[in-house]
Amino acid sequence: QATLPQGRPFCGTSPFTTRAPMAPGQYSADPQQHTLQPIVTGATVIGLKYNGGVLVAADTLASYGSQARYKDVCRMKKVGDFTLIGASGEYSDFQYIGKLLDELDNEDYLFEDGCKMGPHEYSSYIGRVMYNRRSKFNPLYNQFVVVGKKKDGPTQLSFVDHQGTFFEEDYIA
Repeated sequence: QATLPQGRPFCGTSPFTTRAPMAPGQYSADPQQHTLQPIVTGATVIGLKYNGGVLVAADTLASYGSQARYKDVCRMKKVGDFTLIGASGEYSDFQYIGKLLDELDNEDYLFEDGCKMGPHEYSSYIGRVMYNRRSKFNPLYNQFVVVGKKKDGPTQLSFVDHQGTFFEEDYIA
């Protein structure tokens, strides 16, 4: 193994490459990095139960750092036949959860058993995903308001945060 004039070993064919050789099975010399703080964020989602249903509202502003960058962003998503979710926090994490929920809805459809998931089941699923990611020290930086009404059942309004905490309430902000 050759060395540079300063006595440092080099790898590969270039004398300017000064990284130590990688261990077998290691794909990068840099450690895996996680999001340390949210970048594109949205803030306000509220939910309120009333005598005939549930009201949900969200603003459309997404900030890039401290700059009000995106002014027409929808942070609510219909999931399945009976559920609507609204998210505050990191927008890319909301898109990731939305993709997971779409895949879950497709699996539910493919079972063809006549049983569909509702807001309680989706809230529970989101809570488990958030808790799992938190436990791996790679959290998703979101808080969710999940609403819906499954056929003739009661209206549901629940909250899920970035730690996986899940609860139902009559009003949530």
